[in-house]
Amino acid sequence: MEHLVKSQTVRLWDVWFIGPVIIVSALRLPQKDRPLAWLLGALGVGTVVYNAMNYRRVEQLEAKR
Repeated sequence: MEHLVKSQTVRLWDVWFIGPVIIVSALRLPQKDRPLAWLLGALGVGTVVYNAMNYRRVEQLEAKR
């Protein structure tokens, strides 16, 4: 159970801190680095979406117990 709580904490960090930092970093890249910015932006959005969905899934499983 404690391992599950730790992984949920990491997911929340990914959703509320890591993903947004990646997105902001992508937005601050100079114009000449647009392909890299798009890649970083997609990675940041993917990080937020993936971890938010997994967080909700685990929370729903825990609620059923």
